[in-house]
This record gives sequence, structure tokens and C-alpha cells, in this order.
Amino acid sequence: MALMLSKPKWLIMEITPAQFKQRFKSVATRFSNAEDLQALLQHLDVTQIAAGTRLIARSDLCSTLYLVWDGSLSISFKNGDAEMVLGNVGPGEWMGEVALLDPAPAITSVTAALDTNLLALSHEQFATLRKAHPNAASALLHALSTDMAERLRTYASRARREYRRDAPEVLVGHTEDKLGTIELLRTLMGIAGETP
Repeated sequence: MALMLSKPKWLIMEITPAQFKQRFKSVATRFSNAEDLQALLQHLDVTQIAAGTRLIARSDLCSTLYLVWDGSLSISFKNGDAEMVLGNVGPGEWMGEVALLDPAPAITSVTAALDTNLLALSHEQFATLRKAHPNAASALLHALSTDMAERLRTYASRARREYRRDAPEVLVGHTEDKLGTIELLRTLMGIAGETP
């Protein structure tokens, strides 16, 4: 059974497990059998949003994982009148894995940079998947947590390099920016206690 995906201009495309595996390799490799992957596909909703449409506004309650089939999402943060684009999420990528596990208000905004087709899995749908197909839910969790762990390692490594580069300056005097960087590094590495 395939997931039906609405495309612009009213075209319909069926997403098969093989197509999903090709688009979302790092997720699909965690599924040991086709039945579990098919169970995941059956719990996903298809969402199509036009370019310029805001998917999530800062402070909205978020509880959904979005996998980008095609198009692009722009992640931004607004501070007063200034809006800073933090990055884009494109085909084969996803966002909202933390919200899927622990729904909370969004700290960023998400807007479609292009016409975008998304596969969406809400917190409630995930709970249903967990009950009906625990192996499928476990495989998805493993894929998402492995990705999050890799990103944390990358950020911690980058922060460590920045700290080493600026270490003499940091040791001489703590500015607010440096204290924030040190605190971020400590948090990423799971180190408790006061900043030196």
C-alpha cells in the first residue's frame, strides 16, 4: 500500500516504501522489515503548503514531526523587528523531532520557502503507532535519536574548537558573550556546575 501525495497542479503521486527509503535513507535504514516501514507510512499525513505560508509561528504549540518530501522550509528567529534565518530544511530532511516527543511552544518560526510537500506525524499519531506497531515506533525513535546525537556531537565539537581558539581571551576576562558560549558548551557536554 502506498501513501498518496498531492502534488502541485493536482498531480497525484504514490509514495511506496521503496521511494521513502530512497528519500529518507537515514530513517529507513533503521527499519528491519517492510511491514514496519509500511506501518509508519500509514500513520503519516500528507501536508502541502504554498511558498510563503507560515507553518509554525514562534510560541505556537508544536507536537509534530515534519519530513520534507520536496520543497523547502525556512527556519527563522525574530528579535524585535529583525528576523534572522537560521537555515533551511530540504528534501530528505526533517524537523520537529523534539516536539514529537515533548510537545512545547516553538522557539522559532517555520515558513515554506518553496511550494512544499510534507509528511507529518503528530504526537498523537506517534502514540497510536507505538501501541499498534511498537517495532515501527522504535525504529523511528532510533533514527531520530541517532540524528540528534550526531548533531549534538557536531555542535559540541564546533563549540570546543571555538573555545580553544578564543581560550586566552576567555581566561583573561569573561564577557557576557563568552560566558554564554561557555555555558552552551557545558550544557551540550552535560557538565553541571558554575562557570569558572
